[in-house]
Amino acid sequence: MSYWTQFPRDRINRRQLLTLGALGASAGFLAACGGKNAGPSNQATAVASPIVTRSNPRLEVPDPKIQVRQESIAPRDTDPAIDIQFAEPHIVFFPVAPVRGLMFLFLHATGQVPDDYLLISQQAARNGYHAINLRYASMGFDFATLCGPSPEPDCSENAKIEQFTGADRSDKLNVNRANSTENRLTKLLACLQARFPGDGWGAYAARETAKWQSIAIAGHSQGSVQAPFIARDYSVARVIMFSGPAAYLGPPGHHGVAFP
Repeated sequence: MSYWTQFPRDRINRRQLLTLGALGASAGFLAACGGKNAGPSNQATAVASPIVTRSNPRLEVPDPKIQVRQESIAPRDTDPAIDIQFAEPHIVFFPVAPVRGLMFLFLHATGQVPDDYLLISQQAARNGYHAINLRYASMGFDFATLCGPSPEPDCSENAKIEQFTGADRSDKLNVNRANSTENRLTKLLACLQARFPGDGWGAYAARETAKWQSIAIAGHSQGSVQAPFIARDYSVARVIMFSGPAAYLGPPGHHGVAFP
């Protein structure tokens, strides 16, 4: 099994995920949301308190029995221009009081979906973070296979730019603006603010992007390639990478690996 292949679910137990979550976290209109309020949550509702400032950056692992309110929102309910491909719902988690005023954004691996990573983001919410497992255009490839060996030296960078922004930069994939990671997140935040105006989601939204300085980005495999790439161009609260793959294998006979 190559090191960028997704982990089988039975290889990571609950305790490992809870520990990773704690360590990692420490280290626009109603019509755009489907035109109606979200249905009842499938979890008990946690009451949010006013945002407080904490001077100690270390986080304790909260009791996993604390219930977290979470909602599932289909990408097309946030923007009708989003394709039916990569249509599995985003999962959002409401912070348990006291609220930190920071968001935890998780980007899943190739072949997986937001619903596969509930435990880590539930723990982030128990630590006071707003949290989102984003369904983005994760494509059916890893970047090392996509671009290496490639005569184009900027193959991986151009592919990641197109995946994140939707700009036409790569002939290796086809992601338009509507389906870009940036647009999917921006429209989701606008939707959340419209549906839940008292829950603070608007604090992370800017006009065309997000307020990255208040966002800790985490990712697994392909998601962990995109996380530091975003941080290259934006000042973010933190970057957390799990099982990050290579982005480029080099020419034939070259054994070195260039990481993103």
